[in-house]
Amino acid sequence: MRRSGILLLAVLAVLAVATPVAAQPKVTITGFMDTISSWLNNNSISDLNLARKDSEWYARTRVRPDITAEVGTTKFVLGIEIDFTYGQTANQDTSVCLGAACPAAVGTAQRFGASAGMDLNTDVQGILEIKWAYTEFDLPLIPIPSRMRIGAQPWEVMYKSGVYATGDFAGAHLTNQWTPQVRSHLTFAQSEESSTGPTDNFIRGDDVIIVASVEITPFKGLDLRPIFSYASLIGVTSAATRQNRGGLGSGAAVFPTCPGTTGPGTGGCLGGGITSAEENRFTAGIDARWRLGPFSFQPTVLYQFGNRDQISPIASRTSGPGVMTELRRDAWYVDFRSGWQAGPLLIEGLGIYTTGNKATDRIDLNRSRLKYFEPISLDNGSVSGFTEMQGGGQIDYNTRIRANAGSLNPGVAIGYDKYGLIVGGLRA
Repeated sequence: MRRSGILLLAVLAVLAVATPVAAQPKVTITGFMDTISSWLNNNSISDLNLARKDSEWYARTRVRPDITAEVGTTKFVLGIEIDFTYGQTANQDTSVCLGAACPAAVGTAQRFGASAGMDLNTDVQGILEIKWAYTEFDLPLIPIPSRMRIGAQPWEVMYKSGVYATGDFAGAHLTNQWTPQVRSHLTFAQSEESSTGPTDNFIRGDDVIIVASVEITPFKGLDLRPIFSYASLIGVTSAATRQNRGGLGSGAAVFPTCPGTTGPGTGGCLGGGITSAEENRFTAGIDARWRLGPFSFQPTVLYQFGNRDQISPIASRTSGPGVMTELRRDAWYVDFRSGWQAGPLLIEGLGIYTTGNKATDRIDLNRSRLKYFEPISLDNGSVSGFTEMQGGGQIDYNTRIRANAGSLNPGVAIGYDKYGLIVGGLRA
């Protein structure tokens, strides 16, 4: 017995010497603190009334720290955002309801882009926004090097941001390294979760988004990324994914949700055979980048197709209230960007074209295809890199004209309302 114990201890000692020392944990904090004071004149960001002259001089701060904890190849990331103006700007310090009567008293009175107003003594509650909360790790026991990211995380589906899916989502992202030149990506995002439907008092559909892409590097300097995406949207969905366009709202009157049922049928919850309005949105194309010495070229071509159910709120000979119709989708997005650099001089060009509907296309009467391109989410970053021309790249990115109107906000929507977009630009 004693000999066996000595032998076991000897084996454990050898294993301890042979086993590498466990990776030491590491915690880092990165981020930024953005403080701006700006004067505005006639921007009308709140009432959208461009005929009424508004003026403002204010100051605000945005804090965006990211806390990253790593152990070996596994890491956890917690991203936080704090937005506040200087001085009290509403009936209470924060936009978070702190009592039963506060919704009527507070509403959306905080200034656009801020969740609180720091008044005297600056004791405010509930203004921490969780941007990211995810873990990322290598998948074991898989012959192909694979890495998984799970939780609330940023989109990483294209080389360009501000085109199709930008910002953050909750779900999973899988990367597989097949060869040194070929890598695949698969992203699953849960936009809305109906849970048990009416039992939870949240009558919305299970909205999911799947994006698959493959990165191919034929030779150094050229990267090709074919992409395919599918979005299943039931009834009312996120305002980032579907805005009011073509004279139609985005509420339940146009896109009803009947828990457990989708598509036209019989005996729906709305009566007359009307069940949930279902949208199947497909997006396919390619994103690429090419670098040759001082020259760079980044083309993107996307085609969007599918179908969408909707109810016209306007009575007519062919459609009307209570009549659900299926509309087809047929839209293109083309984005070419190029650059040339010589020492400190950098010259860049941009050209974007998207299809759109004509003024005579009566989408509100269910009489036309959907010819305008709709992204999943742009997070106020449309045409990223050239936002001085198109999106939120003014001196203060929280002061865009029509900031509260999704389909007319150039940082949120591609094109204006149901119409297409043609943009060209040059900068040095």
